[in-house]
Amino acid sequence: MKKHILAILSLATLPLAGCTETNQIGNPLIEEMSDLLSKTMNIDYIFKETEVTLILDSDFALGKYEPYEGVYLGAYMGNQDISEQDFINSLETDLAFKVFHYTKPNSITPTEILKCIANKQTPYFKFLFSEKISDFYYLIGDMKRMFNIPIFLELYPLSGKEITDPQKYKDSYIETYNIIKEHIPNTVFVYSVDYNNIEDALIFYPGDEYVDWIGLNLYMPKYENNIQIDYNRLKTQLDVWYKSFQEKKPLMFSGLAISHYSSVDLTYTIAETMENLNFFYADMLKEYPRIKAILYTDVDNRDYGKEDDFRISINEDLTKLAKKLWNEDIFLHQLSDNTAEDQSSKIAYTVPAYIYNDIYYVQDIYVKNIIDSEILNTIEVFKDIEGNIYYPLEYLSN
Repeated sequence: MKKHILAILSLATLPLAGCTETNQIGNPLIEEMSDLLSKTMNIDYIFKETEVTLILDSDFALGKYEPYEGVYLGAYMGNQDISEQDFINSLETDLAFKVFHYTKPNSITPTEILKCIANKQTPYFKFLFSEKISDFYYLIGDMKRMFNIPIFLELYPLSGKEITDPQKYKDSYIETYNIIKEHIPNTVFVYSVDYNNIEDALIFYPGDEYVDWIGLNLYMPKYENNIQIDYNRLKTQLDVWYKSFQEKKPLMFSGLAISHYSSVDLTYTIAETMENLNFFYADMLKEYPRIKAILYTDVDNRDYGKEDDFRISINEDLTKLAKKLWNEDIFLHQLSDNTAEDQSSKIAYTVPAYIYNDIYYVQDIYVKNIIDSEILNTIEVFKDIEGNIYYPLEYLSN
C-alpha cells in the first residue's frame, strides 16, 4: 500500500505540565536555546504538547460491492403504520438496501425478496448472536430461496454487555461464517458494533478474511434510565472507530437512529435532529471518505417498550431535510457491481506531537508504520538524550 502525506491538520494544543529531558528534542541548537531560556522564563511556554492529523494518500483494493465513489442509502422501517412504499414516496428517493431483522419467528419470505428485486433493492439482514446452532440453519434455509442475488448479512452485531468473551465470540462468528459461506457463497458479511462498544471493536474483530464490510450501529435516544445522555464524545468515538478500520474494509452506518421525541420529558427536539441529520449525511462524509453506506432506522421505539421516536418520515421538517440530503449526487440508490481493483483515497491518522518554535515534531513510533520507509530514510531526524527519534513534519509533508 503506497502512502504519502497530503496535509497536516493541527488540533488543539496543550502546554505540558512539566518538561523533562525526554520532552526535549535532541538537537544541539534546541538544547542550547532551551538551557538559555529556562534560566529566564518558565520552559512550559516553549514546548507544547498537541495532536496532529496526518492526511495520507493511500491505494487499496476495493471491497466487495464497494462503490468507487458515493454512499449507498438504506432504511429499516420496522413495524410502521405506513408501508415501505409510502416511506419511499415521502422521501422521494429510492433505497439501495432494504433492511430486515431476521429471527426464526420473523423469517423472510420469497415474496419479500421478490419485492426487493422489483424495487432494485438489495436485502440486508441483521442476525443477532445466538447460542443455538439451529437458529442460523433456519436462516440458511431462507437465504437459499433468494434467487441467487447478493445478500448482505450483518452477522452477530456486537452490542450490550451480554457478549463478554472475545475468543468465544470470534470462534462462533467464524464457525457461522464458514457454514453460511459454504451454502450461500454470494453472502456479503458485515461485522458491526454498537456505539457503546467501539472500544471493544478491535478486540472482537474476527479478522479480514471473515469480513467484507464493517458497520457501526448508532442509536441516539435522549435518555437512558431517565438520565439525559451526553453526546459530547460522539465525534471522538466516531473518529476512533473510523481510524481503527479505515484501511481494512469499506465502512457503513449499519444502523443510524436519531430521536426527535422522548416520552421521558414529552419534548420534541426537531432542531437538534435536523442538525444531526446534516452532520451524518453531509459534513461527516467529507471527513470520512470510506464510509460507503448509511442505513437509517425509521422506527417509533415506543412500539418496543422504549421512550424515543426515531422516525423522520412523520415530521414535515425532518422529511423535507432528509429528502434534500438524500437526493444529493453523492448518494447511490442501487448496488454497484464495481469491479475496479484499486482505489486511491485519503486516510487520516491522529497522532501526538510536540511544537517548538512553530515546528511540529512526531516521534518515530507514530509514523514508521504509516509512512513509507523510503520517505522516512531521506529525512534528517532529531534524537533526545534517551535515543527517542523525532521527525519534523515540515519535511514529511514534502
